[in-house]
Amino acid sequence: MPNQEIFVDVPLFNEQEETEQPQPKLVAFGRYVKTEQYDLFGDYNLDDLTDEQKQWMNAGKLQGIIFDPPNDAPLVVDKIALNPYEYNLVVRSPYHLGKFATARSLNDKDLSDEVVSTGKRAAEHAFEQKQEGMTGHLDKLKDRRFDIRELKKEIKTPGFAHKSPERMQHLAGVVWGEFITILDVAHVQRGWDDNTRKEAETALINHLTTGNQRDRISKWYQMTELAENYISGRIVLFSNRIKAVKRELDK
Repeated sequence: MPNQEIFVDVPLFNEQEETEQPQPKLVAFGRYVKTEQYDLFGDYNLDDLTDEQKQWMNAGKLQGIIFDPPNDAPLVVDKIALNPYEYNLVVRSPYHLGKFATARSLNDKDLSDEVVSTGKRAAEHAFEQKQEGMTGHLDKLKDRRFDIRELKKEIKTPGFAHKSPERMQHLAGVVWGEFITILDVAHVQRGWDDNTRKEAETALINHLTTGNQRDRISKWYQMTELAENYISGRIVLFSNRIKAVKRELDK
């Protein structure tokens, strides 16, 4: 029987292994972006907002606050508005930092070689401290941007389930944290009192959680893109200042 087909009863996969190693549950951003499915915002009450306040926060308005603020605006370096922590951390003028540190350690009436050397060491120490602080912060900014970009990819393909619920929760938390940073900067730039700052946060929550699914996804994308642009601007700022400090140390 030369034409007879022969079938061998070999399983296509190990049924026992399949049972013992179930695939992890994955979620898509489009199904995840529902108020009841993530616990990012803490306690809030949208009913506390007026109709006017509900239209208050969006990516366009916030972008106008943090990028290219007026020349006399507070806490601004290279036309980027910063929060107080980053403003105090970044070296705004490496040249003046060195001069200030040297002057503090020198006595105009005593300019012996030993004293001058002490002044130089004081400047170097000031630079090294700033260098260490800025470098550590820059690494954290880069890590956060990596997560922001990862979530942005999920928002661009909202119907595809790529992430575990835990990973999606983490990414959304990182992005929300950057939204909070932006609000804190707006707080300073606009001179809000604490109550207005709280209302602004509630207004942003309203912006992200209302409307149909397509609307919510679009709002999250716009805000996440703003967060990516803002953190990228600060990465460039800190990178440039670290290089400038290194040049001063190498003199």
